[in-house]
Amino acid sequence: MAKIINSRASQAKVTDNLSRIKKNIADWHDYFRENFKRFNRSRRFTFESSLTDSDLALLNETGKPQIEFNIQESFLSRLRGEFSRQEPTLKISPKPTSKDPADPEMIDFLERYMQQMLFNSNRDNLQYDVLTDILSGGFSAVKVITEYDGPMSFEQEFKFERFFDPTLSVFDKTARLSHKGDGQHSAEIFPRTYDQFKDEYGSDAVKSAKFKTVDGISDFNWSYATASGEKIVLVADYYEKRRRRVKIVQVAATSDSPMQTMLEREYEQFAEEWSRSKIEQVPIVVSSRRTEIETIDRYIVCGDCILEYQATDWRHLPHVFIDGNSMVMRQEAEGASYQLTRPFLYQTEGIQRLKNFSGQCLANYLENMVQHKFMYALEAVPQQYTDPMIDIQRAAVLFYNAYDLNDPTKPLPVPQPAPQAPAPPEITQTFMMCDQMMQTILGSYDASLGINNNQLSGEAINNGATQSNPVALPYIVSYMKGMEQIGAILLDRIPRTIRTPRTIPVLDRSGKRQFVKINQDGGIKLEYDSDSLEINIEPGASFEIQRQKAFEMIIRLMQISEEFAQFMNNSPAGINTLLENVDIRGIDTLKANVDKFLQEKQQKQQQAEQMQQQQMQQQMEMQKKQMELVSRPIDLKEQEIQLKAMKDAKEIQIKEDEVSIDYMKAESEIESQGIENALRASEVEARNFRSMVDLQTRNHDNAHQKAMEILKMHDARESKNRKRDKR
Repeated sequence: MAKIINSRASQAKVTDNLSRIKKNIADWHDYFRENFKRFNRSRRFTFESSLTDSDLALLNETGKPQIEFNIQESFLSRLRGEFSRQEPTLKISPKPTSKDPADPEMIDFLERYMQQMLFNSNRDNLQYDVLTDILSGGFSAVKVITEYDGPMSFEQEFKFERFFDPTLSVFDKTARLSHKGDGQHSAEIFPRTYDQFKDEYGSDAVKSAKFKTVDGISDFNWSYATASGEKIVLVADYYEKRRRRVKIVQVAATSDSPMQTMLEREYEQFAEEWSRSKIEQVPIVVSSRRTEIETIDRYIVCGDCILEYQATDWRHLPHVFIDGNSMVMRQEAEGASYQLTRPFLYQTEGIQRLKNFSGQCLANYLENMVQHKFMYALEAVPQQYTDPMIDIQRAAVLFYNAYDLNDPTKPLPVPQPAPQAPAPPEITQTFMMCDQMMQTILGSYDASLGINNNQLSGEAINNGATQSNPVALPYIVSYMKGMEQIGAILLDRIPRTIRTPRTIPVLDRSGKRQFVKINQDGGIKLEYDSDSLEINIEPGASFEIQRQKAFEMIIRLMQISEEFAQFMNNSPAGINTLLENVDIRGIDTLKANVDKFLQEKQQKQQQAEQMQQQQMQQQMEMQKKQMELVSRPIDLKEQEIQLKAMKDAKEIQIKEDEVSIDYMKAESEIESQGIENALRASEVEARNFRSMVDLQTRNHDNAHQKAMEILKMHDARESKNRKRDKR
């Protein structure tokens, strides 16, 4: 069921490439085998167990406990947690050698569109997972793909995804750039079960496959069997650069677009679309020539045949290698060079093993510690009291014979306490020293701040944490280089893929989602030369300590400069910058409502200014009229009428003011009367309470007095009776 998609290429010509493709894949696997092994070994050592099979065998042989003390993962977890809040700064600008000026509006759209794609990819933890790969394994890989929006859609969208297993990536071993984009080929290998492969491609494609049982990474095999006997077939999605001779044309400039250069077949499509949408004459071809361009051929291969083939219009390999902190090494002065990928914890494996060994020795000492507390002479132990001497954990009275039972004159040795040998101090010192040594090797010094009762301020601790973050910058810089290559691929693909009118979601500068019209009236025309633009991606300052320091610096500047404080409080850019450096619950809601609040505030200010201007204008008109009355000659009767009207108006204004004052006085008196009534009610209530307390007190005193009189009468009666009895 093997097939060829592109009918222009003959079956024989495509099949001839199979041996070359398989050789390229096998060569890369041989070249990068040690890095693949190191990737898997390092991740297992960090995340699963730092005890290898040989370590476990040695512990069994020596009788030591199989325990470990992983201190590596915490360093990775902190860096991963901080990087999860990273917001890369993306900037697109014209190249210095570009002759045609780029449209600033289109550049702004491209930046926001790519920011939206970064946001969508981070929802699937792309950035977090890739950084985890390069920190724990030394490298990773990302692919750029296009997918339809839905099963019934003809519009494609861009996505970039992390390789599920970076050790199944393939690149050109002759590539020299960190992202491997200058190589001639790249591929991703997918393992498929035999049943899955047969359902998709048919059993004829692997009829000569040999399923040998393999263990780990050894020689490259296109088919193998796992330890459980399951059959696996490898399928490679392979891309290769090819140089083609094509004819290009230069199209005359129009009122809507500058002079363009395109392929001859693209000009035919351009002319057809122009004729359908416009009545003007199609721009003519000014000149033409033949040249060589680089395009990408796609192959899907297995071990026996090429399953699919397609000639694409891509100009960049869609696979991007994300380097960590690798080094190009050479075994000998005249030997071949090779790339050594190194995880972040590459140099700490020895100290982790020492930590485990010292901890195992300490645990072994505790496990084999002497449990006997006393030493007895055998003759001194009474037979009926052996149990309390053996069971030393239970409280009991210990007995022993002071003299020999057969010879009462012969004293027996007194029981002596059994001395406990202390653990060697070197074990505990080594165990404790490993933590500090790990920090020294990694350059992470903030974790040791405050030890030994060092009196450090919060500012010193924050500075220490900020200085420790750059130890991961080599890995972050390599990650950003890979992201820049992804951006270059997208810059080239966007105008080739998005040709029809549509609406595209983007992110604005404040992080809000907007929709922009493309290739239609009132929208942006996606026509540009990708070779004239360059993209730069840098890590954003979003580490928690850096964000806190930025917030504190903004507050200090606002306290120093009143103009700066006014700008931060009244401008959208200032408030958004302030909120970007705040991480609290509900911060997204605050950011979303900032613009609305500022607009309402600006409208109120404008309304107040307008009212003030109207009042000033009315006052100026009144003053003008008064000046006219004074300056121009008028008869006395008219002047008298006007003066009387002005006097009446002033008297009315005075009366209105008096009414307002009386109203305010009445309100004040009512309020004062209410307060006075409340005070009087409180006083009455207090007086009633005191009266009630006095009444209860008097009742209590009367009852007490009556009780005392009864007691006195009783005592007098008793005394009288006693005197009578004596007589």
